[in-house]
Amino acid sequence: MTYVFKNDSIIGNLDAESDHFLEDCFLKTGNYSVFKDFEFNSPNHMKRILVGRTGSGKTALLKQIAKDPNITKHTIIESERTIFEHINNNIFISKLAERDIDLKIFFKALWLHILLIKTIEVMSENKVSILESLGLASLNKAHIQAKEYIDKYKNGFFTEEDAIIEMTKEVHESVNGEIGIDKIFQAGGSLNEGQKKTVQSSTSNYVNKELLRKQKSVINLLKEDGISTDRQKKIIINIDDIDKLVNHEMHYQFIEALLDAFKELNGISTVKILISIRTDILEGVYNRSNRQEEKDLTFIQPIEWTKEEIRTVLDIRIRHLLKNQYAKKQYPDLKDVFNFKVKQQPAD
Repeated sequence: MTYVFKNDSIIGNLDAESDHFLEDCFLKTGNYSVFKDFEFNSPNHMKRILVGRTGSGKTALLKQIAKDPNITKHTIIESERTIFEHINNNIFISKLAERDIDLKIFFKALWLHILLIKTIEVMSENKVSILESLGLASLNKAHIQAKEYIDKYKNGFFTEEDAIIEMTKEVHESVNGEIGIDKIFQAGGSLNEGQKKTVQSSTSNYVNKELLRKQKSVINLLKEDGISTDRQKKIIINIDDIDKLVNHEMHYQFIEALLDAFKELNGISTVKILISIRTDILEGVYNRSNRQEEKDLTFIQPIEWTKEEIRTVLDIRIRHLLKNQYAKKQYPDLKDVFNFKVKQQPAD
């Protein structure tokens, strides 16, 4: 039988955002089950990083998991619009990066704040009351640290830009107070090895003491109190645009910081943070740092396709395009359409 296609006939688009066939023709491979698995004792429980080449279906997979009826809530972190836009345009951060100051620890603190914001937002309907009731009546040292952090950023806690600007300002003031770095910048000077060590130490000490330690205290309270006692909830937070960020060496530090930051929240049983990243970019992170791939293997799930799965996808999409157009066979597949030979081999 001959099948006729119009000039504008397509079986889908190259990107998930504009693929109008995605909803009807999505194929649930094994990866679908892996990433929506919330069972603590399951071998898939820790799989949080989708790694694949361009066009391997990472975004499509995330979009469909978010619509799964078993997923209670879903939200997206637009890293390009939030943290990245800020660090890319901040003069102080840019000048530190130009002088080879390692900023991963600072980037980790920025990521943790954004992740905290999103986690609290999706775990509770009333964000403000959550901040006020996170076990802060206790005199436990960790609770006190958490209270200090929340009180410090309370007014702009859920406004990513305000909190990030404030954190950057504090680090700037701390470093400037120690070595007068603004004067060095104004003179257009470089940093000698001694100054680099001082800047690195000052930055790390401030971030550890005033940000990371207190952020982890807030996270521990979320784990203890759970905010939501409903263990049946399944909440997914997606980070899917970091592939757009890489055009500077600093951006690899930014991505590596995310790979460290998201793990801090893995103990919150109702929340799963899923990160999508291209294979070549992840390799770039490893090649530019001392980070060992083994450190992340527990969390990584490669997005790959077998020949049979690709054929199935094509069959589904061809059937969807041609359904109900032909009386004899309403659901043709790839081998029906390409039912001829090329160089003695079946065209399909």
